[in-house]
Amino acid sequence: ESIANPYPMYSRLREVTPVYKTPLGVWIVTAFEEASFILNDKRFGKPVWNNVSSPELDRPTYNAVRHWMMFSNPPEHTRQRRHIIPGFSRKRIEAMKPRIEAIVDELIDSKFSQGKMEFIADFARPLPIIVTCDLLGIPIEDRHLFEGEKQLLTKLIGGLHMSPEELTACDQQIVDIHKYFSRLIEAKRADPQDDLISLVAHKNDETMELSDIELVSNLYLLFLAGYETTSSFLGNAILRFFQNADQLEKLKADLSLLSNSVSEMLRYENSILHVSRSALEDIELAGQSIKKGDVVWVSLAAGNRDPALYNNPDELDIERNAGKVLSFGGGIHRCLGEYLARVEVEVAIEKILNRLPELKVMELDQPIWSKSIVFRGLTTLQLKWTVV
Repeated sequence: ESIANPYPMYSRLREVTPVYKTPLGVWIVTAFEEASFILNDKRFGKPVWNNVSSPELDRPTYNAVRHWMMFSNPPEHTRQRRHIIPGFSRKRIEAMKPRIEAIVDELIDSKFSQGKMEFIADFARPLPIIVTCDLLGIPIEDRHLFEGEKQLLTKLIGGLHMSPEELTACDQQIVDIHKYFSRLIEAKRADPQDDLISLVAHKNDETMELSDIELVSNLYLLFLAGYETTSSFLGNAILRFFQNADQLEKLKADLSLLSNSVSEMLRYENSILHVSRSALEDIELAGQSIKKGDVVWVSLAAGNRDPALYNNPDELDIERNAGKVLSFGGGIHRCLGEYLARVEVEVAIEKILNRLPELKVMELDQPIWSKSIVFRGLTTLQLKWTVV
């Protein structure tokens, strides 16, 4: 029940205390004010992987993850992130918009004559994969390596259990992916293109600030982050728009509401349930004593439905001023790909509504949600439309 609809549970926790300590010792934060505070306060950071000594952490999967900038603190995080930021400039993303529009048209065209599609597999997954590969500069002939269902690491970062066999397979995949990125970086150095890998490789050649493992690990992180969150949110958005027919009709009648509608949908049904932080020192928050080293789960989904900030938070209202949302995190770890994700989703929804006016979503009342404790997304979503 909590997987299908976690919001009543969040509400009950918030009513008891917005900062709740579980029997396992992990804190859960469910109010917007306290969540925003933790995301932006320098006294909270990421658990320090590199100070942990364990043979298990030396295996390829964990060794890659421990070098991700999303799991690092300053000054390492600052050094890593400043190499990547120029690749996500608004100017660069705006220049990609015609290509994103073409990809969306191609995905619709591939299924249009059939009058149906399995939206998650046929559209929501391939769109961000193709876009992210374009951004990074991964050649078309190599993109089969990055098909979403093949990325075993998404299961681990999604909080799902991995068997020893799956973890061994993930280790080998990480080794192969890192070898691939190392070769691609060398090719980009020899023949730079207008893509993010060329940009980052050239910048690092000048500064030598990133080690080889940091460089390739964070390039793979960019792919995974751009794929999983956007694909899940696309499915969530289509489902929730069609479950709220009055809001869908309002949007169809006035597409100038599209950008605000996406902001409201990010508040209402984001694709990330929570992010984790670690207390870097003792701190008092909402009457609770959080000790140095304590792990805190900041519930983005709960904060986005806090009645202290939003009237009728459990209702979708595309005309709401949803300017304050937690969906992309906050502080130094705020999502780099926020603007790219918004562009992808806005282009996708506008074209779907314009090109498939008789669209119907099947089984609206019984959506099948992923069992991930981190990502919020559907495993399947069947669409049908009339072919004229």
